[in-house]
Amino acid sequence: MMDVREMLLDALETLLASRTIDDISVKEITECAGVGRSTFYKHFIDKYDLLYRQFDRRCTEVCAQAWEKERSYSKVALAFLEYAAANKNSLRNAFRSSDINSLRVSFNDLAKPFLEQALEEGGADLANPEIQLLVEVYIRGTTSLVGDWILGKVNIPKQSYLVFQTRAMPAELARYVD
Repeated sequence: MMDVREMLLDALETLLASRTIDDISVKEITECAGVGRSTFYKHFIDKYDLLYRQFDRRCTEVCAQAWEKERSYSKVALAFLEYAAANKNSLRNAFRSSDINSLRVSFNDLAKPFLEQALEEGGADLANPEIQLLVEVYIRGTTSLVGDWILGKVNIPKQSYLVFQTRAMPAELARYVD
């Protein structure tokens, strides 16, 4: 039998293929998953929590596989862009939300560990406040632009985007990653 959390995650993914997160209700999610509202709230705070977990599951899966295969931050970024291109409708519908709990706001938290892992393996001192600030600025900028790319506001091929993302990395960070 499938785990209830997985059923809810899959239900949201199905619904996001055609509608934005703001237009989807908890009732619709639970009906699609075949569970009750009380079951939903045993596992998730609200639909944005579910959205975050759904995106975290997919993002982590895609990025972790790329990392294990290549040990390359740029390959991880490319793997994510390929995932985003293949799931454009769902991700656009997830990123369109203007809610304070939206995926766009929390996307930084999902992307940051992969950069930090690459930096650490490259010998960067992540306890250094300057490195911490550079990581934060770089992640916020790139995740904001990736969000715009997903939404179609930045209309360039993923390979070109990746070149710009790589060139935008501060030299103090770039020397530690591929």
